[in-house]
Amino acid sequence: MFTESTLSKILRYGLYAMLFIPILIFREYLSPFHFGKAVVFRSVIDLLFLVYILLVSMNKTKYAPPRNSLFWIATGFVAVYGITSFTGIDVGSSVWGSLERMGGFYSLVHLWLFYVMMTGLFKTKKEWLDILRISITISLLSAAYGLLQKTSIEWIIGSGGRNKIFGTIGNPALFAGYQMLNLFFGLMLYFIEDKSKEWKYFYGISFIVNAIVIVLSGVRGSVMGMFIAFSLFMLAYSFAWGSRRVRSYSLATIGMGIALLLLLVTFRNTDFVKNDQYLARFSDLSLDSYTVQTRTWTWMSGLKGWADSPKSILVGYGPENFDIPFSHYFDPRHFQTVNSETLFDRAHNMFIEVLVTSGIIGEIIYLTMFGVLAYGLGVLALRGRKMKNAQGREQFVIGAGLLANLIAYLIHNFFIFDTTANYIVFFTILGFAGMYIYDSSEKEVIKSSPRKIGAFGYASAIIVFFVAIYSIYNYNILPAEANYATTRGIVADWNNDEKTAIEQFQKAMNYDVSIRFEIINRFAEYIINRGSGGKIDDDMKQALLLAVEKEKINIATRPEEYVSFLYASRALILLGKDDPKSPYNDEALKYSTAALKISPTFVRTYFEIAQAYLNKKDYASAVKYFEQAVALNPKATVSQWYLGSVYIEWGKTDQGLTILKQAIKNGYGPTENEYLRLIGVFAAKQDFVEVVSMYEGLVTVAPENAQYWASLAASYARVQKVDQAVEAARQAVKIDPNFRPDAEAFAKALGRSL
Repeated sequence: MFTESTLSKILRYGLYAMLFIPILIFREYLSPFHFGKAVVFRSVIDLLFLVYILLVSMNKTKYAPPRNSLFWIATGFVAVYGITSFTGIDVGSSVWGSLERMGGFYSLVHLWLFYVMMTGLFKTKKEWLDILRISITISLLSAAYGLLQKTSIEWIIGSGGRNKIFGTIGNPALFAGYQMLNLFFGLMLYFIEDKSKEWKYFYGISFIVNAIVIVLSGVRGSVMGMFIAFSLFMLAYSFAWGSRRVRSYSLATIGMGIALLLLLVTFRNTDFVKNDQYLARFSDLSLDSYTVQTRTWTWMSGLKGWADSPKSILVGYGPENFDIPFSHYFDPRHFQTVNSETLFDRAHNMFIEVLVTSGIIGEIIYLTMFGVLAYGLGVLALRGRKMKNAQGREQFVIGAGLLANLIAYLIHNFFIFDTTANYIVFFTILGFAGMYIYDSSEKEVIKSSPRKIGAFGYASAIIVFFVAIYSIYNYNILPAEANYATTRGIVADWNNDEKTAIEQFQKAMNYDVSIRFEIINRFAEYIINRGSGGKIDDDMKQALLLAVEKEKINIATRPEEYVSFLYASRALILLGKDDPKSPYNDEALKYSTAALKISPTFVRTYFEIAQAYLNKKDYASAVKYFEQAVALNPKATVSQWYLGSVYIEWGKTDQGLTILKQAIKNGYGPTENEYLRLIGVFAAKQDFVEVVSMYEGLVTVAPENAQYWASLAASYARVQKVDQAVEAARQAVKIDPNFRPDAEAFAKALGRSL
């Protein structure tokens, strides 16, 4: 029924197809650059593994993966990942990952199966070169998509002259990492290609294109990793195999790169550098930059969590659970404004990520995996150097090239993390390296006579078949349906179709799938945004209550996640905002104080508690919590603003105004409505100097509002600033000519002409 030839072809082309996963985009889904890649990859791998089981049952000697050191260390890494998943705080999160990243143990097992099948099927240099060529080609397609993001083509997600392109990977740093791995494939194959000029040109072009898009990604860590690794490779090749001219060119190229960096740093404060987004970014090597600081704060929060207990030190919090120690030891400096990024689900440093989530055990095996690979590649390069022939040169280039690739990858991973696309290439590197390190590329593939599939083989295949079908349906198809329904709800929201939006969200939340946690939070966010904009009618009340009930499911599922507590609290605050005696306010306090226990330094939680007390007209308690928010991060001027606003609402106007003026002085930028409210307060106090100051701020926020300019003109006149009053009146007329008659009369009354 099945022949070995047919099955091997199916498996071969199926594995080739997996290399195309990085360019897959599910544009109609949440997390379009990650979700689709993961569900398709996992589903196809399940089916390919069925084919692989049949092949192994026919010819185990031929198709079993080589059990070398790389195989065992990669297997050990996956095993430890699994062990720490089940010993972690949130097993579900560790196993299934999040909707945004689609990682977790389940996905990693499929990546390991991909590696096993590749090393079991592909045993020759020609086969692996085909794989690398496909991977390079796919990277060029991703690069082309990234370059199109510099245009205004509507069907390109991320187009519109984007500053930092992200290709088909969805994140500039992840994109840079994927392109960088393929860049070194091209560099390596360029130096070993001697027979075909066409392929040599292809490899050279791929290197140049990938280098360009990595720079255009604007990711400094990746650019640094690429340059350092490229320099090391060129130096090694030049002095081991290169001619005098090659050495000169290599040294000149490296020198030019270093000189360019020094020039950028030297002239970083000039207009030429500051006005160019890329030059400005790459010249900024300060450890005081905000991006560096947020990374440092995040790492320190994770490390504090890791040192929290003997268990966390040994086995960590569980993969995909970095947000838990991050929340427990949240650094308030993350909170600058209400739009600040305050939740990091990853450490943005794989070494700290693994240590915190998988403990010392995970860190040791993670570093050992790279150590084993680096040692093998170093031995391969030295062995090739000693051979003094074409085969030796090839082995040297492969060893040194992959070692440079590894160095670039490690530098890159010091500032980011891996997802499906990057892992596919990394496991490809493990397989390719293993063939060269442990087997000569010229070695004859062991052959044995195939046999028919026996009863055990068919039994194994049947079991794998039913497991695959169950897995594909429950863990890929159903989540995809839930994801799609969620996006239909979001689209309906964009169209102001509230009924359809709620129906679609409810449909999505009815799926008992791993991503339901995020879907519920999306629904709660949608309802809260709707409810915050107006009166709470009966329909909105029912929707808010539904959001609370759904968040209770999340709280029961993941009690260590404070986000769901805060969503529930916010919904209840909206329900209780018009009645100081409403029990909803007390219930809101119950959830927000529970969130505070999880993350005692999370500034936003203090806002939620204070708001519940404001609903209750308990101003003293509201002030207490806003004061604590200010104390946590005095530089967050929004906290000062809210504190001053509460004092005014409490009736302590002078104290409140003093705080508000200090917030503005410290850099707070009030909104249009906030300026209008302050104008009303100062006008009631007959403080027209401050009224003028507020109107001056208001016209910077809403410069096209003619009435604001007219009111500013009148305010200037009250404080005897005649010239400024006339100029403001002219601006009002310029915006709206209908103001001219009144403006001319106004100017004439001041003894001026318009």
